[in-house]
Amino acid sequence: MKNLALQSAVLVMSIMAVNAANYGLNILLANTLEPSQFGDASLLVTILLITGVLAATIQLSTSVALLKTPDERDGHLRSMRLLTNRLGWAGGLVLAVASPFAADALQVQSPWALVVMAAGFPLHLQLAVERGRLQGDLRLGRLAATFLVEGIVRTAATLAIVAVAPGIVALAIALNLAFIGGYLVCRPHTGALSWLDVSPPNGHPPIGAVGVSVVAVTLITNIDIVAAKAVFEPAVAGEFAVLCLGGRIVFFASWTLQQALLPLVVAERSPISASVRRRAFLAGNAALCGALVAVAWIWSDLWIDLAFADSYVGVASYFGPYAFGTGLIAVAASVAVIASTRGNDRPGMLLLTGAVAMVAVLLTIGDTLDSFVDLRLGALVAMTVAVAFSADLSGRFSQRPTDPCRSVREGAMS
Repeated sequence: MKNLALQSAVLVMSIMAVNAANYGLNILLANTLEPSQFGDASLLVTILLITGVLAATIQLSTSVALLKTPDERDGHLRSMRLLTNRLGWAGGLVLAVASPFAADALQVQSPWALVVMAAGFPLHLQLAVERGRLQGDLRLGRLAATFLVEGIVRTAATLAIVAVAPGIVALAIALNLAFIGGYLVCRPHTGALSWLDVSPPNGHPPIGAVGVSVVAVTLITNIDIVAAKAVFEPAVAGEFAVLCLGGRIVFFASWTLQQALLPLVVAERSPISASVRRRAFLAGNAALCGALVAVAWIWSDLWIDLAFADSYVGVASYFGPYAFGTGLIAVAASVAVIASTRGNDRPGMLLLTGAVAMVAVLLTIGDTLDSFVDLRLGALVAMTVAVAFSADLSGRFSQRPTDPCRSVREGAMS
């Protein structure tokens, strides 16, 4: 147990270190590029974050399935590998084909940057499955190493690009190179599928348990910068990108805890009761988010002065409200994901519905930074209240069988 706790701590610190490095790179880009150029760079980072949260969904789904039903390990792995195989190639192809149109709609300098991001999509998802395998097998030290290698490669490649050949396409290449390093660390030596394998899977992929909730929070925490790119002039979109950069600290700190510890929270076999694990996890997550929101609200002016150029001073007043909304939805997302693993998908569906509604409101009504921040905050408060009423925050989530067919079979056998 002590060894597992130590490995969990190492994993949390590794993911936080990588997120900190990624954040530092964003600050470097914000200070190196003009606001309009940083808007393009931030869009690429947003694409990376969206696919990253999708990858984390796959990782969590895989690890949770292995920990909850270890007897079905091989079937779960094969199903998830086949799913991500097909999803990765299909999604990458769609993004590549749509790149010219997306670049025009979002005012991106070069569509080739989006094509490069599309090329890295299949490997990113395959990497997620193998990370889920390591986490489900409780090989947390090896899992931590995959994140560290990914962070080191991305940092080195981005610094080299900025120093030698700064540009939006070169930046996209640097962002994607990191997936190769991470995959080399965690690739399976046996049992791996060819990327072109199209044979039928063994059973259904175990992604549905947490997928809806994580897709919803991905939209909520990332779609606002995409909407801003579509609505605002490039310079204003760049200012909003800096605001998002500050607010995302709260979400990714929370997401790091969730990504590292959620499988242990929902595992069937543990010396600590499930309700105690859930309450401790939610309380710790809420405390972390609250502390970060307080820092963002109190020291926003200092943060802007230290981290960004003078052209971004005007967004300091928005940091507190933006971070507060992000903190609320980070905690609500944790509740929704835990509830979904217990069979209660209502919070996740409410978040997904709210995410779609928020995007529609931002695109139709939001025309200034003030309106964008206010409308976003109002939507996030409403979604958090809805989640609180649809899930028991004390931890006694309603539970139903996650595999109805399995329950029928067990009932027939008894």
